[in-house]
Amino acid sequence: MLTGMFNTNECPYECEYSTDKNKYLNASAIVYYIRSEHLDLPKIRLPNQLYVFCLDEPPHYTFEFFKVLEKFLKINKYLYKDVSPDFFNISMTYRLDSDIYYPYDTFVPCNGECQLDEYWTEKEVMENVIRKTGLAMQVNSDCGRGVWIFQQDSAPAHKAKEVQDWCKANFPGFISAQEWPPYSPDLNPMDYSVWSILESRACAKPHKSLESLRHSLTREWDLITLKEVRAICENFSSRLRLCIKAKGGHFETS
Repeated sequence: MLTGMFNTNECPYECEYSTDKNKYLNASAIVYYIRSEHLDLPKIRLPNQLYVFCLDEPPHYTFEFFKVLEKFLKINKYLYKDVSPDFFNISMTYRLDSDIYYPYDTFVPCNGECQLDEYWTEKEVMENVIRKTGLAMQVNSDCGRGVWIFQQDSAPAHKAKEVQDWCKANFPGFISAQEWPPYSPDLNPMDYSVWSILESRACAKPHKSLESLRHSLTREWDLITLKEVRAICENFSSRLRLCIKAKGGHFETS
């Protein structure tokens, strides 16, 4: 269980978690992570034992892993007589209709009441970063298998010598501030389009409180359509051509 994603201090139940499969007869619930293959199912299933269908993958990949589940059931039906379509009796996914809602991501306001053991101050982060000798990055399945480039905008902090030197040392293929076009936000889909959409819709009317603005941004984020996202992606290549034509300078788009 990824207990670090939850505030277990607020949970009224004092659960014990184990990855030792030999203890399955003592478990109230067994969590099956559907992305993995399970060819060693328990030989005995207790009548009051919950089997949890757990999937923390993004929506785009959900049906891919349902195929894995289908294969899993097909393979094991010859080995275990109790494997059936109702094998699982509890669901734990990003879907709102899951028995256990396991969101892929969410907006969480920082209201000053954070648990001290779960959040670091900026000073603590910098002290730990300075001691690091290498860089580790986690890229999940929603990131695909393509080549990734970290994009920076023209904020003064991004162009500071210390930041630039650190990026050169840690990011293969890093493009320095001197090489990057001066109007780099024009080449960042989040900057040139997504944020513009959010700003125009969420801020169409003045907000009297931070909570009102947060609610409006969250609502409009959810309302951005797949058609709009595809149009933004398709527009990217034409922007690259315009940037080259302008030799890295400012360019206008229709």
